[in-house]
Amino acid sequence: MDEDVVQKFQGFILNSWEQSGVVLDSSDTFDGRIECVMSLLGRVYTHKIANFNGLKAAMQIAWNFPVGYRVVELGPNSFQFFFSDKKGINKILSRRPWFFDNQFFYFETMAQWYG
Repeated sequence: MDEDVVQKFQGFILNSWEQSGVVLDSSDTFDGRIECVMSLLGRVYTHKIANFNGLKAAMQIAWNFPVGYRVVELGPNSFQFFFSDKKGINKILSRRPWFFDNQFFYFETMAQWYG
């Protein structure tokens, strides 16, 4: 199987435009950094897979429908929650611990890396 993958990639050729790559400067990454600071990483500690849509709806109600609320599933039981203001994030962090479906739900802010 590994040889099949190697063989397929050997036939993969980039044109000159694709080979030049992408160069990002600080202005390109500024919005992404702000979005990360205005988010929380969350993880549900359970052996079963958490229902993404159920979690999204439950947290929206529990957090009183925060403005600009958005959530992305990062992987099994791992999520990133986006908010439009720090007040919502601070409110959530101050009311820990959180539980979802009777399972511990841990949150971490990304501001320590970007703030």
